[in-house]
Amino acid sequence: MAILPSRRGPLLSVRDLHVHFMTKRGVARAVDGVSFDLAPGERLAIVGESGSGKSVLSMSLLGLVAHPGRVVGGSVELEGRDLRALSERDLNRVRGRDVAMVFQDPMSSLNPVLTVEAQIAAPLKRHMGMSSTAARARALELLEQVGIPAPAQRLVAYPHQLSGGMRQRVLLAMALACGPRLLIADEPTTALDVTVQAQIVALLSDLAQRMHMAVIFVTHDLGLVARFADRVAVMYAGRFVETAPTAGLFAAPQHPYTRGLLASIPAITGARPDRLAQIAGAPPDLLAPLPGCPFEPRCDVGVARCTVDRPALERRGSGEAACWVDLAATKFTPAVGVARV
Repeated sequence: MAILPSRRGPLLSVRDLHVHFMTKRGVARAVDGVSFDLAPGERLAIVGESGSGKSVLSMSLLGLVAHPGRVVGGSVELEGRDLRALSERDLNRVRGRDVAMVFQDPMSSLNPVLTVEAQIAAPLKRHMGMSSTAARARALELLEQVGIPAPAQRLVAYPHQLSGGMRQRVLLAMALACGPRLLIADEPTTALDVTVQAQIVALLSDLAQRMHMAVIFVTHDLGLVARFADRVAVMYAGRFVETAPTAGLFAAPQHPYTRGLLASIPAITGARPDRLAQIAGAPPDLLAPLPGCPFEPRCDVGVARCTVDRPALERRGSGEAACWVDLAATKFTPAVGVARV
């Protein structure tokens, strides 16, 4: 069972979470028994290829998985309160106030016919009971906090009048409006250029530290992870296959999939290779799970047991890994410039 250890009592505790999608071809196990703890103020990055279950996991924490998806098992506790046991009405009191979410596409997440002020003020009025005047003042303060220039002018603007970076900052301002204890950021930099990505991650890191806010950062960009996260959980085929402190994972990854992800990052110094490293094959079909390790068909260090037994997370190095092969004695050279966290 994948449990991320913490030095204090957990803010968020997830146990054996399962999310299935009921399709005409069968049941797709998008999240297949994930467990972890998140301490107050901790920054956890969840990484993996597209289709590994990262976004479904993050959406399931707040009961936002859309049909035909369904959470079929497990618990999600926020400071001991099981969110899965709450009614939709009670859960709506948690969303936006105790736990907030930033989505990956700001243009589709913002309402195109409402001004920035109206969208930031909405959670303030709903959760905090603010008047229109107080909500406007708080919205202006939030835009200044997330680094938007000329915030008074942006309050009356519509989403299409803002750049992609500004729209993402507006989403962040909305998420921070009620002072949540946990922020879930689902690939918040995907649609942005690299310069703006770095700015958003730096801003998020600064705000999380100043507000002592826990963050779950879902991404496929390991460079951003190195700059932001305290801990990393590597997800594959709906499960965590490795968890570790960020520095330890980059320096000595203990799962072949993690090594493949890190090896695929181009080095910024040294000789340029003829071809970029890549992980052979494709992610598994979640409608037809393999009896053994789901990464076995793509693994270059597998043994016979990998085809018949699925490994559980066990202590390896500075974290945990789900692998029958002990990689501790094998050599690994991380990508230059990325592992310096």
